[in-house]
Amino acid sequence: MFSKFLEDNEFTEKEMEQLNDFRKENKLDSKQYMLNKTHNEICNIYIKQILADTKITDAENETLNKLMTYLGMSLSSIGFDQSTINNARKKAQRLDELEKSISKKTLPEIKSTKEEQRKIGLLMAKDEKLYFCSAAKLSKLTTRSNVPTESLEDIGVFSVTNNRIVFKGSNKIIDLPFKKIVSCEKHNKDGLTIIKSGKDKPFIIDIVDDNNEIVYRIVDFIIKNFY
Repeated sequence: MFSKFLEDNEFTEKEMEQLNDFRKENKLDSKQYMLNKTHNEICNIYIKQILADTKITDAENETLNKLMTYLGMSLSSIGFDQSTINNARKKAQRLDELEKSISKKTLPEIKSTKEEQRKIGLLMAKDEKLYFCSAAKLSKLTTRSNVPTESLEDIGVFSVTNNRIVFKGSNKIIDLPFKKIVSCEKHNKDGLTIIKSGKDKPFIIDIVDDNNEIVYRIVDFIIKNFY
């Protein structure tokens, strides 16, 4: 019934009327359990819809608040945590800021001290700039009988500077200059596939805090514009 409800990310007067008509036709106001169940279904559908890309824009958040107020619902009442919404909003805001910088052919720099660099296993040259740093998983990508297979290699910290990408884990360390990277591709929704020059196997980086889209845009921008 509600699979296409709010698919344009707006809660319109027409949709309010449709919802009111549905409530009247099914006499839900006299059936509190069914009314709550219907409201839960609508909210769950919309939240899952806007979280599908793991980010929530200001417009989507405004519609969500409008919908929840109208239905008299709260996130906790339908099994969602406010931190999930907050994190998705922060991701959308960070992506928006990144896209604005990219449109000006630049990237937002992360300032770091030598001590902070040592902690993440990254000592930068004088003219080097840090653009991204986060916990990440490293996986190896191989093909057997034409079937791609990936296996977890290590967990550590992944960093991106204007000169290179660096992964430092307990067992593996990768320090790869951009001039040796052939391409950076999205790996499903889980991470990035880094393809190096030469015969080395591609490897996969999966950012733990779900910022794969952000790091992909950064790496892709550097490769296409400077290497």
